[in-house]
Parts: sequence; structure tokens; C-alpha cells
Amino acid sequence: MVVVVAASLTAVLAFTDLKGQNVSTLPTTESSPSTSTSSSTSSGGTSTTYSTASDSGLDLQVMLNSSSIGSHGAVAAHIEVLNTLDHNVSLSVMPNQTITTWNGYDFFCSSNPSDSLVGFALFKGHFSAGNVSAAGSPLQLAAPVALPCPYNLPANGTTTFLPNSDRTTSSWYYAGALQPPYLVTAEVNATTGYCTASAMSGTCGPSSGLLGYWNPGFGSMGNMTLGSKDFTYFPPGEYTIVAQDDWSQTVYAHFQVTSSARSTSSSSNTVSTTSTQTVTYQCIITGQPGGLFLRILSDSDQTQVAGAAVNATNQPAYCNNSPANVQTTTSFTTTAGTQWYSLDSQNDAGYSFVVTYLGQTYTFQASLRPASLTCATLYVPSGRTNVTITEFQNSC
Repeated sequence: MVVVVAASLTAVLAFTDLKGQNVSTLPTTESSPSTSTSSSTSSGGTSTTYSTASDSGLDLQVMLNSSSIGSHGAVAAHIEVLNTLDHNVSLSVMPNQTITTWNGYDFFCSSNPSDSLVGFALFKGHFSAGNVSAAGSPLQLAAPVALPCPYNLPANGTTTFLPNSDRTTSSWYYAGALQPPYLVTAEVNATTGYCTASAMSGTCGPSSGLLGYWNPGFGSMGNMTLGSKDFTYFPPGEYTIVAQDDWSQTVYAHFQVTSSARSTSSSSNTVSTTSTQTVTYQCIITGQPGGLFLRILSDSDQTQVAGAAVNATNQPAYCNNSPANVQTTTSFTTTAGTQWYSLDSQNDAGYSFVVTYLGQTYTFQASLRPASLTCATLYVPSGRTNVTITEFQNSC
């Protein structure tokens, strides 16, 4: 079989060594009182959703675009925590050691895009709460690379889920002080990671679904393409995705790999299994900015200005000439009680600002850098600006 891979990915900026990690023991009972499974059929096949709900109103869900794929096929799996209530739900967040360990198997740099509010592991076989203790180590989905990673802040803090949403505003403690809140989406996609060559000379990133896994004991600087002898496409059999959130809700989702060739398609990936296989990968950035904050101060007394109308437009980062995000404009009016305003910086390269105050209009821009905090200040009425970018910080 000839494999042709077309990829649209940005360079991964930081990696970690995944060797020698210990596997936390998953709880043998599910904390939620109820679980459910639902299926729906569309032109693209049958999708399945596994979910469990708690008294807090949070619903942990695993959504599969197919319950069965052929050899060398791909299954798209989306995992999220959803607030099903029509009001905010605020919760304390403590590090979940099971998710922290799983991150080493699933993500480059072990950097979970949900800030580890939710995590998952993939096992070969059929497992549930009664027998998951016998599952052993998860399958290694992220190619094991050994380049330095940015510093990760501790996860102790609080988070508030917005109504009927997986979007949260989270605050973390750093150096003993509670930091300003920022937006987090409590969701992850289960994917297979790979590099276009070796980690030192190629571009690394996730595929658009689950394709296979890396063999145990594989070194960190070898061939990490999908054609490597150290990579295995899923052999026929049953597989279990175990998902868990920071509040110990657990869901078990299952899919089957058959020996027959079949085609699977969805809006984000296309996999056709014939004499030539073509895989189109989604664009995703793993070296994310550390955040963006904006404030507007008075020239006369350096205090925050109330009544300034702000239009903030993000500038998406690009992956091989394709935007990694949708360009949107966030509008708000400043108040005397707030100094710094947090803006979502995921998959963005910068922001442009248009500020209107007392009949005057001011425009300026702020850039974003990986693992760095951007603090932007506009002074009125002079219109002068100050933009600082600092690595490994989370407050201005």
C-alpha cells in the first residue's frame, strides 16, 4: 500500500520526554449516578455519544463519528465537559493525577488544551468500571520526542462554566496569589500525533483522528512519520476510550476496528482506503500564547478609564497559508471597577484595537508570542501605547 500524506500544520515549539512515566490507577467505580449512550445516523455514517451527568449539572461526553472503522481508517473522537444548566456553575479545581499522567501519552509536551479540566486514555480491548484496573498502560498516541517544554503553572484554582456551554472562566494560583481569570474550553480531541520526519528536522502535530499508536520503548529522535516501523495502525479488535474530568466523572466509549477496508469521512478529515490512502489533517498550534490583557488609563492620574468603547479584533495565526482560527471582533465598554480586560488568545498571532472615548478614536495593535503574556495599555487622551511581552507569566 502506498501512503500519501497531505498536512497543514504549524511547527510544534516545545516537546517533552515521555519515557519513564508511571501510570496512575483509574478509579474502579464511576462517580456519576447515571450514564447513557446514544447513536445518530447521517450521510457520513453512524455517530455515537457516551455521557454521564452529575448533580452539579456538568455532563461529561465522548462523541465518536463512527463506532466501527476499517484497517488504516480513522475515528474522530471529541471529549468535553458541558454545563447543561441555564446558569453559571462555579467549581474548585485540583490537579487530577490520572489526567496528568494520561497527558503524557496523548499530547506533545503533555500540554492538554483544556488546561487538564478533562483528559482521556486509549486502551486496546473492551473495558468498563468493573475491569479497567486490568487495562495496563494506555496506548502511546503522541510521538515520543525529547525537546524542552515551557513551564506549566500549577492547576489549583477555580473555574466557572458558562450556561449551556463548555466554555469556562478559570483562575489559577501562582506564587500564592490568585491570578486574573481567562477563558478555557473544557474539551479535547483524541488524535494520533506524528512528525513529517524526525523531531529535530520535521514538523510535528496531531492528526485529525485516531489512526494508531507508537510502539512501547520507541526512542525519542527516530523516524516519527506514520510510515515508521515504530508506528502501528490499529490492528483489528475493540478499543476503549476512557475519559475523566477534574471532578472524577468517568465515561467509557468503545469502537471496533475491522480487517476489511472501508472509508470514513467527516467535516474535519477524509480517509479513503484504496490502493492509495490520502489523509488531510487539520491545522492546529501547540505552542500557544500565554494570554492577552488590555487596559485603558488616564494620562492625568494613571487610573482606569470608564466609558471607553473597545472593539478588539483577533489576527489568526496561520498554518501553511491557512488560518488556524476564525477572525471575530469582541466589543465591550470599560468600567471604573476593572483595570485589565482578558481576551482569548488561542490560535491567534495578535490583536488590533479600535477605542472610542470622548469623541476621539484610537487604533493600535498588539502581538502574541508562544508561552508569553502580552500586556497592552492605551493612555488617553494622548493616545500613546505600551505593549509588553513576557515569557512564562500569567498576570500583568
